[in-house]
Amino acid sequence: MATSGEPNAELARSLQHLKWMVLALIGVQVIAFSAWMWVHRSDFGAGAVPLAPAPDAPNAVLESLNREPMPPLGSLPDEVRWMSQTARIGFGEYLANTGGVPPADNAALGLAPPESYAGRHVKSVTVQGDGKIVLAFQPRSGRSDFYLTWTSDYRRDTGMSLWRCETNLLEIRQFLTECEVVEAKPAAH
Repeated sequence: MATSGEPNAELARSLQHLKWMVLALIGVQVIAFSAWMWVHRSDFGAGAVPLAPAPDAPNAVLESLNREPMPPLGSLPDEVRWMSQTARIGFGEYLANTGGVPPADNAALGLAPPESYAGRHVKSVTVQGDGKIVLAFQPRSGRSDFYLTWTSDYRRDTGMSLWRCETNLLEIRQFLTECEVVEAKPAAH
């Protein structure tokens, strides 16, 4: 039969083993993190994009979005979603910072000129002073007279924008179900 000292000694040994296992696990994590930092060290050098925008930036969210490269786009849904999201996020922050006063144009919002957002399907992204963001489509895509308009309804009580989407391109409705189709026309392919 075990004496009263043996269970305590066994417990002490088990705790000592547990302590060493925890320390070994922490050591492995430190080594793994150090190796990751070594591999990605150039990502944090001079000229690298900071992980977070500067707090004193006039439109920090938009500036961080402008630093991100546009993803490779091929499909109409990808292009419309990415360009719409980029402009709407910056627009919403601008409205919150100005108490609901919409930006006059792309430059006021901190966006590049409208045509600089041209993609395979989208010709331009234009910020209008009446609280709208308009995406116009490329003629070569068979969509030259088509548009998509996001209209902001800024709520001062919540500091948020509710967005209304209108388009005359019927196929937009397939992936942006919140869009109202006005004067619908099928796209020529």
